[in-house]
Amino acid sequence: MKVRMSGGPGSMGVGGKIFASLFLLLFLGMGSLFAYFIARGFFGSLKTYGWKPAECRIVESRAVEDESKSSSRFRFDVLYRY
Repeated sequence: MKVRMSGGPGSMGVGGKIFASLFLLLFLGMGSLFAYFIARGFFGSLKTYGWKPAECRIVESRAVEDESKSSSRFRFDVLYRY
């Protein structure tokens, strides 16, 4: 007498398939969103290399003690005119 058992490997019910599909779609969506933000930042910074230089005159410059919680004690303060 042979006994057949259901529920072995590869036999997933409809509910399990729907859950797995939704989980994988969510995982794919989050990965795609992450890739979008990385690409947007990359191409946004890449555009700055195409900027045309502009003439300006530095009126005043100094090092100021920084009161914020940054890693540096000083910040560069500059006043310029185009």
